[in-house]
Amino acid sequence: MRIPLGNNLQSRDGLLDKECKAVNVLLEPNGDPQSPGLTIRSRPGVTDQGLIRAGTAQLLTPWAGISGIVGDYFFTVGTCGGAITSGSNGDLTALSPDSVAIPENGRGLAIHPNGNFAYCSNVNSGTNANPEISMYSINASGQLALLSPASIAMSASAAPAIVLISPDGLFAYCSDVNNNEIKQFSVNTSTGQLTALGTPSYSPASGGIYSASCLSPDGLFFYIDGAIGANKVIYQCARNAGTGLISALGTPSITTGAAGGFGALVISADGTSVYGCSYSDDKIYQFSRNTSTGLLTALGSPTVNTGSYPFGMCISPDGLNVYTSNNVSDTLSQFSRNTSTGALTALSPATIAVDAKKAIPVI
Repeated sequence: MRIPLGNNLQSRDGLLDKECKAVNVLLEPNGDPQSPGLTIRSRPGVTDQGLIRAGTAQLLTPWAGISGIVGDYFFTVGTCGGAITSGSNGDLTALSPDSVAIPENGRGLAIHPNGNFAYCSNVNSGTNANPEISMYSINASGQLALLSPASIAMSASAAPAIVLISPDGLFAYCSDVNNNEIKQFSVNTSTGQLTALGTPSYSPASGGIYSASCLSPDGLFFYIDGAIGANKVIYQCARNAGTGLISALGTPSITTGAAGGFGALVISADGTSVYGCSYSDDKIYQFSRNTSTGLLTALGSPTVNTGSYPFGMCISPDGLNVYTSNNVSDTLSQFSRNTSTGALTALSPATIAVDAKKAIPVI
C-alpha cells in the first residue's frame, strides 16, 4: 500500500495494522532543517488518545532526511551525508552494511509500492551539479543495491526534491524547484527502471512551485505547494491513471494565506482532508477535499498553531491524530483530528520537548 504523505513516505505494508502505537524521534543535530521527513510505523509507545509520551526520543542517524519503510525495514536519506542508512524495524537495529552511498546530497526518497525498489533524488548542494534520481533494488533482507543503469539524469539546471510513486506503481514524479516543474516518469515494475514520459514534465500555467507535494490515495489527483506572485497557493491537478500525465483542474489553484511555503503537504488516508505545515508562520493550514472533483476548500477555522518552524508532519494510520516536528522550538506538536470535518484540535499537552537541535517524528 502507499501512504499518501507529503513528506514522501511510501510503504508496502508498514501500516496495514490500523493502530498507531508509538512515536519515536529521528534527530538532526546539524541544525540545518533541509528536507526533513516523517515516517509512520506501528510500535508500542503512544496512548490511545494520541498523546506522545515523553522520553521516546532516540538518536538514529546524525544526518536525518526523507525516510521510508518496507515491511520490517526502515530507510532514511542523509541530506548532507550522501548515504541511505537502513535498519531493522522496531528498535531500529542497524543492518550490515548499514548504508549505501548516493552520488551527491540526498533530497527525497520513495519506496515502490511492491517494496522491491527505492528511488533517491540527489544533487550537489554546493554547486547544484549532477541532478539525478538514483535507483536501487531492495532484497528480502532489506539491503539496497544499485540498479543497472544506476540512475536517470535530470537537466543540468534541475533541483530535484520530493519523489512520489503512484499507488499502482506505474509512474513516478519528482519536483524540480529551479524549473518550476514536476518531472514525470514511467516505472518498469519488473526491473524498477524509470523512463521519462513523452511529456517529460508538468508546469503550472503561472507562478512557481515549492518542493512539497502529495498524491490522493486513489492516485487521480496531485497537489503541489507553490506561489503566484505574493500569494501562496496549492496547485490542484488531475492525474491520468492510464498515461500518468498531470494536468490542471478547472480551478487550477487555491490560495492558502500562508506566509511562506509548506514544509510538508499531507493528505488523509480517506482522502477528505489536506494539511500543509507552514514554517514561516508556525501554523497548519487545513483544507477539506471533494473526493470526486479533487477540489480543496479551506476550513472555517483555517489554521491551528504549532511550535516554531514546523517542517515535518504526519497523520496517524487511523486518521485520528496529526503531528508536526518543530525545528526551532525543539518540540513535537500533537493534535486530534475530527474525521467528519477534518478540523484539528490541540491535545493536552499540545507539545512535548525533544532532546536535540532538530527532530523528525517517526511513528
